[in-house]
Amino acid sequence: RETTALADANTAILSVAFKEERTITSLAQLTKTFQAWNRALPIYHQLLRSDSPEDIEIVEVQNGSVDLVIKLNVDVAVNLAQLVKIGLQGYAAYLSYKLLIKPITDTYRGNQKLLQAEEEREKVLLENIGTAVEEEVARQHDAAKKVDKDIHGTSVKRKIEEIAQLVTAHIVRGNDIKLLAVPQTDKQKAQMAVADDLRSTSADARSKLRELPPAARQKL
Repeated sequence: RETTALADANTAILSVAFKEERTITSLAQLTKTFQAWNRALPIYHQLLRSDSPEDIEIVEVQNGSVDLVIKLNVDVAVNLAQLVKIGLQGYAAYLSYKLLIKPITDTYRGNQKLLQAEEEREKVLLENIGTAVEEEVARQHDAAKKVDKDIHGTSVKRKIEEIAQLVTAHIVRGNDIKLLAVPQTDKQKAQMAVADDLRSTSADARSKLRELPPAARQKL
């Protein structure tokens, strides 16, 4: 079946790709990661919609990387794509800084004061990815509540933190998410524009990640 044909009036097709070696070569770690996503996606749904989330349906598992292709409520899927894009923008900024600063830090010649200052800046840049993601989840939740007054308001802060932590970890570990297909409605063009933005932002981040020396990638 064509992937686009699998999207119906209310669901979109989303790819959650796991590429990190430690995740995809350990059954225990892979199982733990799947369980985290299985728990988080319904929680994310609850932050954005008042209706009950359906069980996450796996469409297929692709080869090359562990690539789960799933069906998800279209509003939730598009918001998740936007969320990941924002996280990837922060990640790309961090990687850009890492690439820019290396020839400069090489001239420090072991000056600990300068090196410690750079380490602190890198730490804050990395933390900012999670901060940006968390703020976007909160913004999405507030926007959704203005439209749907019945959205649950219990444990919102904890739920937002859980989603932000999972998405941030997914990004920083070099994994990916793609919005593959949305329903053929009047919103399709705008929704696929989000998918295209996500794809280009992801490609930019992956390109910068490949430029990093192996030791720097290992630290991530």
